[in-house]
Amino acid sequence: MTNKVEGIPLSRFEEPTQVALLRYQEIANNGLEFDINGACMLNATPEKPNSARSETPATLRGENIGRLFVIAFKYGDGTGNNGDYQFGKIHVASAYPRANLVIPRRKTGVYEEVHLAIASHEVNSPHAEPELFKGTFDLLGMKKSMIQKIGELGQILDTDVLEPVATYTVGFRNLRRFGDPHAVFSSKPELQVCAFLAISEEINRKYPHILDNLNPRHPII
Repeated sequence: MTNKVEGIPLSRFEEPTQVALLRYQEIANNGLEFDINGACMLNATPEKPNSARSETPATLRGENIGRLFVIAFKYGDGTGNNGDYQFGKIHVASAYPRANLVIPRRKTGVYEEVHLAIASHEVNSPHAEPELFKGTFDLLGMKKSMIQKIGELGQILDTDVLEPVATYTVGFRNLRRFGDPHAVFSSKPELQVCAFLAISEEINRKYPHILDNLNPRHPII
């Protein structure tokens, strides 16, 4: 099995992933730590609806508080599946394929989850380098029986200087829960790498507001 996606070696994302995750640790400044060496080792996942990933522990002052998923998305990749909803009872907005990878998944037991921008690589420039902290994704949800975009994750503004950005995929806004269920979809013609960290209801009870120091914003609607 080749460890390339769209002809791009996944090893090109090792250094950007290390740099990005170290920066997020520094921003959190509360004992949140990632297995950075393990997290940067992406492996192709042809059996999944996205292209490559790593799964490693996240800890708070040495205690395991969840799993960090670093995922590579090519254009048209997603995170959905048909475990909670099936076609025939639901519809899909015209901007998206009628495929399982856009079907939102319920986030039972998850109190909140954040998306962390890592890097993006042009697919038509094989000698290009990944751009640190670049990447934008569509957050898809259910409105009645329609799958449609409910927000954007990652870098929204067009700027020459990209900074680390964390975005809620699941959370609360004005005391109302959002992003449950959801799927993440890559509509950009690039190979994009990002990370996701979910906090369970149990961990939140023990460590309330554990992700606040990452300064996560709500998805742009």
